[in-house]
Amino acid sequence: MKILRQECCWLVSVALSVGAFAGFAAAGPGEDSAQAVSLGAETASGRHLTLTFAGDAVTRASNAATLCGSSGAPVQEARLWMPDMGHGSAPTRLEAMSPDCTRVTNIRFIMGGSWEIQVLLSDGDRGAFVVTIPD
Repeated sequence: MKILRQECCWLVSVALSVGAFAGFAAAGPGEDSAQAVSLGAETASGRHLTLTFAGDAVTRASNAATLCGSSGAPVQEARLWMPDMGHGSAPTRLEAMSPDCTRVTNIRFIMGGSWEIQVLLSDGDRGAFVVTIPD
């Protein structure tokens, strides 16, 4: 695990090995269990967030995820940003699932490389997930 700091707006992010968090997601009633990848991050104020993608790896084809935390502050924005290239991707869409979980859709990793999923909570707290997308 390594902690990254940015000079600008997204204060603290935690980069975690995707493989270290691969596991099995809990299935809903009548559904089969599916393999999932979960990433963890902390916000600037130290709150823990989890971002879970279906499948056994996060790839360019990954287009939706579930973002959960026990912050009590709803997710206001989840932005895709590629710091090495200086650009992002199309805006994501958010759908509240519960007070602590939000479904993030319209995720478009348009190319391989290092990406951040920058999260802004409604109370102004921020965090970021770091993931490397294979070419």
